[in-house]
Amino acid sequence: MATIASVTKIATARVRPLDVRDLPAIVEMRRRLFGSSPALTPEAHADLFREVLIENPWRDDDICSLVYEQGSRIVGFIGATTRRLTLEGRVYRAAVCQHLMVEPDSRSSLAAVELFRAFLSGPQDLSMTDTAGDVSRRLLERLGASTALPHSISWLRRLQPATCALSELRERRGLRAVAAGVAPLGHLVDAVLAKRAANRFRHVGSTVEDVDGERILAACEALCDRRLLRLDYDATWLGWVLGVWAKQERFGRLETVMVRGGQGEPVGWFVYFVNRQGISEVLQIGATEKTIEGVLAHLVSHARARGALTLRGRVDPRLMRAFARREFDIMPGVRWTLVHSSRPELLQAIHYGHCFLSPLDGDLWFL
Repeated sequence: MATIASVTKIATARVRPLDVRDLPAIVEMRRRLFGSSPALTPEAHADLFREVLIENPWRDDDICSLVYEQGSRIVGFIGATTRRLTLEGRVYRAAVCQHLMVEPDSRSSLAAVELFRAFLSGPQDLSMTDTAGDVSRRLLERLGASTALPHSISWLRRLQPATCALSELRERRGLRAVAAGVAPLGHLVDAVLAKRAANRFRHVGSTVEDVDGERILAACEALCDRRLLRLDYDATWLGWVLGVWAKQERFGRLETVMVRGGQGEPVGWFVYFVNRQGISEVLQIGATEKTIEGVLAHLVSHARARGALTLRGRVDPRLMRAFARREFDIMPGVRWTLVHSSRPELLQAIHYGHCFLSPLDGDLWFL
């Protein structure tokens, strides 16, 4: 079995570490296979790959992204970024797998299998991905990974349901005139629903404020149970990752918001994109069992006031009841989380939901 830093040769093919000189070919493959936002030029895309995969402040030379090469041609790629996890005072290395790509004419080969196998056999204590599709899930499970079901459940909250329905009508030929005619009624319906929601879920005695990564770090230290498996944040990495996300304007405007109680104490926070045209992705919600409902209420009102149509995020399994009580739609299997480790304490914490891991900590899927 190949190690993540070694070269595995299969006939004329091999798996090898990503080199910075490979980035133009990787970007071209990415844009050809998956498309790209018009706002992201090939040069900007290459800079993003370099920043995330090579210049990451938590970069570990032993854990690297990989390419699958046939002759002199790159036909496959898998990204790998490093995280530090802490559990009961002990620090572990984690590698996050992201963005597997294989050229269509090489998908019948062992490219995907060898890339995954090389990634999983690396020196990290934990391998994981939290955006796997059904095909990747089946392949990873055959290679020894397991699906973390508690962390594979997404939620959705429609903030302006009538406006969302009208947007769908506008996409259908013959119904655009109908959508335009009933638009004023739709806005009125959304306004009434928003007022009802505000009356039902008042958050008296708490306030919100925009904050930076250092304030989030302090709140995480104050509110997170040290018995939980969680990222071992530091100010450098958290500031870096929020800065990278903030530059992804094609997803909307990044909002980092602290919720404070009646005495000014932090009771939770949320990080999300405001997207007025589509789905607003929620990257992280921090709260305790006592404060989560108030934090969710603030998130909904904050997003609605900024014109967001729909919020989407991943359920924290410790706090799932609050999402149900707040009328969030629960959707399992939209994105699968898979893990692989020889350390039972890590697998147990993840599979039993005894951890605080969010999309902010996982696969940087914006690549």
